[in-house]
Amino acid sequence: MYQILSQLSDPCTCIPSEDVTGYVQRDDRFKAWAIDGGSYLTERPFTTFSDCSDAHWFATELSNLLADDLRDDSFNANRLHVGLDALRRRYVSLAPSTPIWAYPVAACTIIELQRLDEHIIADIYQYADCFALFGRGNPSYVSEAPTEFHSISSAIHWRPFSGFSGEQLTSLRDRRIEQQENKNTTALTLNAESAANCTHVREILDVPCQVLIGTDGLSRAWELYRLLETDSVIDFISKQGLHALFRRLRCHEDGQDQARPKSRDDAAALHIQCA
Repeated sequence: MYQILSQLSDPCTCIPSEDVTGYVQRDDRFKAWAIDGGSYLTERPFTTFSDCSDAHWFATELSNLLADDLRDDSFNANRLHVGLDALRRRYVSLAPSTPIWAYPVAACTIIELQRLDEHIIADIYQYADCFALFGRGNPSYVSEAPTEFHSISSAIHWRPFSGFSGEQLTSLRDRRIEQQENKNTTALTLNAESAANCTHVREILDVPCQVLIGTDGLSRAWELYRLLETDSVIDFISKQGLHALFRRLRCHEDGQDQARPKSRDDAAALHIQCA
């Protein structure tokens, strides 16, 4: 009924990616999510943990939380509230002197798919700017579902403060404080009140159909660079595979000015077939 066609992630530098995708399946229900950890704003990326940034820790812990919570139940913001509160307590115990502007933050999109006769009912719960796209038909590209994508990113060294400086860095830190106070934000944070920030949309899809869920490091391909139109993304990966989209994105970014902040971003996506 549901098939993972591809699940890929590619960091933007040599440190572990702060973008995560995951999924669980039970009977006629399928749940998946994409999480985009916010860029570190400290001088060095590893401040609390020896092998990853705080953003990576938050994204992976949030993914583990969703995997446990959604295995047998539908998404519920009240349960997420409880989970975020527990994550906050654990984080503060590990990083008691970390300033609030360095606390991790994340965008997240969760989808729930349920088969009903010849339709798929898709519920989308969105925090900030991860994406979910839908398309008709079966893919013509056939391959094993790869789990890795290798670009030149692993050879690019991390940059202090993620490359930001001056007034821009100060503004971003002020923004993070606002987010942790759950003011003027739709993101998920260690403030449990952020669980209530989601928007919910329901789509009804004819089977067979395809779903692509991912982070904004990948959606740059159509939203920022205009390498293809939004309504052609599913058709593109259906014919050429998700690898081809990652490759097209990174090849374009390789020609950009690498000195500017965020000239490339972590990217992760999950491509699903519903039959």
